[in-house]
Amino acid sequence: MIIMTVFSSAIFLTACSQGTTGETTEEPTEQVVVSKTNTNGYYRVALTSVDGKTQFTPSPSRGLLTRYLTSRQDIEAVEKGLTRLSMKPFNPDTHYFQDGTNLEYDTLVSWLTPQLTAAELAKAKENNPDYIDLGLNPSKDVKIKTEEGVEIVPEYLGHILEQTYVTVSNDGNATLAGISIGLSMTGCQYYTSPEGYDRYHCYDNQTLTQEATKAADVIAKYLRQDKGLANIPILFGVYKQAAANSSVPGQYIAGTVLNAGVTTVSNWEAVDQQTLLLPSAAATTNIPEIANTFTGFQTQVASYFPGNVGVVGYATVWEKQLEQLYIEVNVSSRSYMEIVGLTQFMEAMVNERYSFNTNLEIVVKDGQATKAVIEKAYDEVAIVNIING
Repeated sequence: MIIMTVFSSAIFLTACSQGTTGETTEEPTEQVVVSKTNTNGYYRVALTSVDGKTQFTPSPSRGLLTRYLTSRQDIEAVEKGLTRLSMKPFNPDTHYFQDGTNLEYDTLVSWLTPQLTAAELAKAKENNPDYIDLGLNPSKDVKIKTEEGVEIVPEYLGHILEQTYVTVSNDGNATLAGISIGLSMTGCQYYTSPEGYDRYHCYDNQTLTQEATKAADVIAKYLRQDKGLANIPILFGVYKQAAANSSVPGQYIAGTVLNAGVTTVSNWEAVDQQTLLLPSAAATTNIPEIANTFTGFQTQVASYFPGNVGVVGYATVWEKQLEQLYIEVNVSSRSYMEIVGLTQFMEAMVNERYSFNTNLEIVVKDGQATKAVIEKAYDEVAIVNIING
């Protein structure tokens, strides 16, 4: 992930109030802190500072990322892809990013759980007559059949991510201008075959968008009515998660924007995003120049530690344009200085020889442990971080 540095300029908002004793008591001074310029096409971030202390307030939905998503690649791709989708309705030149805070943690957990069966709901209402079942996934009474004829309970909705976008006036007032909701849907669901083998049942895009529509309608109504956001545009994006054993992340398959007052999704627009494994036939067909460059890079890296280095990657393509390249270099039981040498070797290659012409991230791993990271923004010098230990 390319790191964004925020260079802040502060806009002050000050308020005073009259105390009960007649003395003037000064309330905490608040600032809207914003970056001056865009960084490599990213959104600028709007932060709130109280009495000079500025911090980023994460969305409650971020706390659910690692709980409900199965792979590191999906965790990052859901978030980055949603900001990419948001750039059309919420122009980065005029809008600032903030993590969403309209969807509470408990509400999100309730939505992500399965609905209760009729018997479970009756029992819940015995204990609490006002109980409302909020689950957006099917109950265990709902069964579908896999290709092998095995009955499973479908788990469609895997995660909900909220982002918000604000505009900031010259006098420092931040105004909510848009909300983006990422609906992360289960692309392939794990189950065990009758013979005891691991299997995946994969859902088509039509099924996932139908299920995403049900969730979007509930969320839109909640934001409009319960949170009082009747006139705020809401973008919904449908993300199709990769299978847990996949070497690449999933991708966004559809999106829509609900304008002021609209509470239901009437149609989805297809999203032209591809995630291509490197090396692969699909990459050779769709991005031949990058695929060939990757093969040369892979050969050079593999020759550094003959027979003991694995190099794989994936490319993220939006609307036929390559936007991100991720490469993972797997070494095995190498010393600290051996990894330093390899990292320096790759740094020189990407700076001097192999121009991928896109944002690039190279991660060096020994097993599950990350040993080094090389990040290179398009047309800039690579930044290297070698991890001690």
